[in-house]
Amino acid sequence: MTHAAKKAPEESGRGKDLTRADRFASADETAFTDSAEVGDACANFFDFNTRKQDRACVEFPAIIIAEDHGDTPGRICDLSSDGLRLRFSSKQDVADLILIDSPAFSGVVVAEVKWRQGVEVGVRIDRLWTEKLAASVREDERQR
Repeated sequence: MTHAAKKAPEESGRGKDLTRADRFASADETAFTDSAEVGDACANFFDFNTRKQDRACVEFPAIIIAEDHGDTPGRICDLSSDGLRLRFSSKQDVADLILIDSPAFSGVVVAEVKWRQGVEVGVRIDRLWTEKLAASVREDERQR
Protein backbone atom coordinates (compact mmCIF):
# COMPACT_ATOMS: atom_id res chain seq x y z
CA MET A 1 0.00 0.00 0.00
CA THR A 2 1.45 3.41 -0.89
CA HIS A 3 1.53 6.43 1.40
CA ALA A 4 -1.11 8.09 -0.79
CA ALA A 5 -3.62 5.34 -0.04
CA LYS A 6 -2.81 4.35 3.49
CA LYS A 7 -5.55 3.52 5.94
CA ALA A 8 -6.33 5.69 8.92
CA PRO A 9 -5.28 3.82 12.07
CA GLU A 10 -7.97 1.66 13.62
CA GLU A 11 -7.31 3.33 16.99
CA SER A 12 -8.50 6.64 15.60
CA GLY A 13 -12.07 5.41 15.40
CA ARG A 14 -12.45 6.67 11.84
CA GLY A 15 -12.93 3.17 10.47
CA LYS A 16 -12.78 4.23 6.83
CA ASP A 17 -10.11 4.53 4.18
CA LEU A 18 -8.84 8.04 3.51
CA THR A 19 -6.10 9.06 1.16
CA ARG A 20 -3.24 10.97 2.66
CA ALA A 21 -4.32 14.05 0.67
CA ASP A 22 -7.89 13.79 2.08
CA ARG A 23 -6.56 13.68 5.63
CA PHE A 24 -4.53 16.87 5.11
CA ALA A 25 -7.39 18.62 3.32
CA SER A 26 -9.56 18.07 6.38
CA ALA A 27 -6.72 19.36 8.59
CA ASP A 28 -6.57 22.51 6.44
CA GLU A 29 -10.28 23.12 7.10
CA THR A 30 -9.58 23.41 10.83
CA ALA A 31 -9.63 27.04 11.95
CA PHE A 32 -6.13 28.33 12.67
CA THR A 33 -4.76 31.75 13.44
CA ASP A 34 -4.58 33.86 10.27
CA SER A 35 -1.28 33.69 8.36
CA ALA A 36 -0.19 37.27 9.26
CA GLU A 37 -0.40 36.40 12.96
CA VAL A 38 1.42 33.11 12.33
CA GLY A 39 4.24 35.01 10.60
CA ASP A 40 4.45 37.46 13.52
CA ALA A 41 4.51 34.57 16.00
CA CYS A 42 7.37 32.91 14.08
CA ALA A 43 9.29 36.19 13.93
CA ASN A 44 8.83 36.71 17.67
CA PHE A 45 9.81 33.11 18.33
CA PHE A 46 13.12 33.56 16.51
CA ASP A 47 13.88 36.73 18.51
CA PHE A 48 14.32 34.76 21.73
CA ASN A 49 15.46 31.46 20.23
CA THR A 50 18.67 30.46 22.02
CA ARG A 51 18.90 26.98 20.54
CA LYS A 52 21.94 26.02 18.50
CA GLN A 53 19.93 24.49 15.65
CA ASP A 54 18.69 26.80 12.92
CA ARG A 55 14.92 26.83 12.56
CA ALA A 56 12.88 27.32 9.43
CA CYS A 57 9.50 29.03 9.69
CA VAL A 58 7.10 26.82 7.67
CA GLU A 59 3.39 26.16 7.27
CA PHE A 60 2.51 22.48 6.76
CA PRO A 61 -0.68 20.68 7.74
CA ALA A 62 -0.13 17.72 10.03
CA ILE A 63 -2.10 14.89 11.55
CA ILE A 64 -0.93 13.94 15.03
CA ILE A 65 -1.60 10.28 15.80
CA ALA A 66 -1.58 8.94 19.34
CA GLU A 67 -2.85 5.56 20.52
CA ASP A 68 -5.14 6.88 23.25
CA HIS A 69 -6.01 10.21 21.63
CA GLY A 70 -6.90 9.33 18.01
CA ASP A 71 -6.04 11.71 15.16
CA THR A 72 -5.65 15.43 15.86
CA PRO A 73 -5.21 17.98 13.05
CA GLY A 74 -2.53 20.62 13.55
CA ARG A 75 0.10 22.62 11.72
CA ILE A 76 3.88 22.48 11.69
CA CYS A 77 5.01 26.08 12.14
CA ASP A 78 8.76 25.61 12.37
CA LEU A 79 11.37 22.90 11.79
CA SER A 80 14.91 22.37 13.03
CA SER A 81 17.38 19.57 12.38
CA ASP A 82 16.05 17.48 15.27
CA GLY A 83 12.55 18.73 16.03
CA LEU A 84 9.59 20.92 15.23
CA ARG A 85 6.88 23.10 16.71
CA LEU A 86 3.24 22.17 16.26
CA ARG A 87 0.29 24.54 16.58
CA PHE A 88 -3.32 23.52 17.13
CA SER A 89 -6.59 25.44 16.82
CA SER A 90 -7.13 25.00 20.58
CA LYS A 91 -5.22 23.60 23.54
CA GLN A 92 -4.76 19.85 23.11
CA ASP A 93 -3.94 17.04 25.50
CA VAL A 94 -1.14 15.54 23.40
CA ALA A 95 0.47 12.24 24.43
CA ASP A 96 4.18 12.16 25.29
CA LEU A 97 5.01 9.95 22.29
CA ILE A 98 3.24 10.70 19.00
CA LEU A 99 3.31 9.94 15.29
CA ILE A 100 3.23 12.91 12.91
CA ASP A 101 1.97 12.55 9.35
CA SER A 102 2.55 15.57 7.15
CA PRO A 103 3.43 16.48 3.56
CA ALA A 104 6.63 17.90 5.13
CA PHE A 105 7.85 14.28 5.40
CA SER A 106 7.92 11.32 3.02
CA GLY A 107 6.14 9.23 5.67
CA VAL A 108 5.12 9.19 9.30
CA VAL A 109 7.69 10.28 11.91
CA VAL A 110 7.91 9.32 15.58
CA ALA A 111 8.33 12.24 17.98
CA GLU A 112 8.66 12.83 21.71
CA VAL A 113 6.90 15.86 23.18
CA LYS A 114 9.47 18.04 24.98
CA TRP A 115 7.30 21.03 25.93
CA ARG A 116 3.70 22.27 25.86
CA GLN A 117 2.61 25.90 25.93
CA GLY A 118 -0.96 26.96 25.19
CA VAL A 119 -1.89 25.81 21.67
CA GLU A 120 1.71 24.87 20.80
CA VAL A 121 3.80 21.77 21.39
CA GLY A 122 7.52 21.27 20.80
CA VAL A 123 8.75 17.82 19.80
CA ARG A 124 12.04 16.06 19.18
CA ILE A 125 12.00 13.70 16.22
CA ASP A 126 13.13 10.22 17.20
CA ARG A 127 15.14 9.19 14.16
CA LEU A 128 15.80 5.63 15.35
CA TRP A 129 12.11 4.80 15.89
CA THR A 130 11.13 6.66 12.71
CA GLU A 131 13.55 4.51 10.68
CA LYS A 132 12.30 1.32 12.38
CA LEU A 133 8.71 2.33 11.57
CA ALA A 134 9.64 3.06 7.93
CA ALA A 135 11.43 -0.31 7.63
CA SER A 136 8.37 -2.07 9.05
CA VAL A 137 6.07 -0.29 6.56
CA ARG A 138 8.39 -1.20 3.66
CA GLU A 139 8.42 -4.85 4.80
CA ASP A 140 4.59 -4.91 5.04
CA GLU A 141 4.32 -3.43 1.53
CA ARG A 142 6.78 -6.00 0.18
CA GLN A 143 4.74 -8.87 1.64
CA ARG A 144 1.46 -7.71 0.08
